[in-house]
Amino acid sequence: MNEMERTDYTFRIEKDLLEKFKISLELKKEKESEVLATFIRQYIIQSFDSELKDLTAGIKHHMGDAQFGKAISRIPKWSEKPNQINHKILKAFFLLEAKGVVTKNGMQMVCSTEPSLLVRDFNGNFSSMCTDAGKSHGKVFVVKNDGTVTLWEEISDVARKYRHYFVNKA
Repeated sequence: MNEMERTDYTFRIEKDLLEKFKISLELKKEKESEVLATFIRQYIIQSFDSELKDLTAGIKHHMGDAQFGKAISRIPKWSEKPNQINHKILKAFFLLEAKGVVTKNGMQMVCSTEPSLLVRDFNGNFSSMCTDAGKSHGKVFVVKNDGTVTLWEEISDVARKYRHYFVNKA
């Protein structure tokens, strides 16, 4: 795995707040850069999640009780949970997409042979990611007549925004 490019960033902060932060770091034996990076990631995810909730609220208003675009607000959460089934299946999609054509059989093969991407009930979980009905995970994929799998147009932008969290993590 390639290490992510890093850059320095400086900002102004109240002296008292900085002192308390440094004391907290010492107590917990944590590194400043790691803690700040975690806070920034959480802030980004919460910001996107908040904006996506506003977007999906508008969509749900027009759709009534039907759940439409459930995965829009779930993808940011899945991106941070590499052991979650949805994360593994979406990662398999992105890995295969980078190599060319994606098929359900290809995704199933990756999710049954790649140790970090093992999914017990691939077919059931994959099917649950192809619909917004009932208690599904939320529609992410569309299986075309020729057997290829694509991202559903309604969630494609969100999935691609978070792609790097799926493919750049171990």
